[in-house]
Amino acid sequence: MELLKKSASFLLVKPNFSRLLVAALLVTCAVSASHVAYGSIRMEPVFMILGQSSATAGVIAIDKGVAVQDVAYADLKKKHIEDGQVLNYEGRIK
Repeated sequence: MELLKKSASFLLVKPNFSRLLVAALLVTCAVSASHVAYGSIRMEPVFMILGQSSATAGVIAIDKGVAVQDVAYADLKKKHIEDGQVLNYEGRIK
């Protein structure tokens, strides 16, 4: 369950199909979410972050020669932190 909490956003865009059929597909607009969650996801900043995250995952997959489904979340998290992306907001909400 802890892994799901850490990588839920990546799981939204990473299809779980057979790697023989789809080895390089990341879906940023038709994410797997309830209608309630999709109401928040459809905000433009979230789509921009999904796009950046998908592109980063694609580059990692190409560099490592693996399918996008096999990109390790630890590698993706490391690159996002290097790029300055906020993964967990720990500040005060006003």
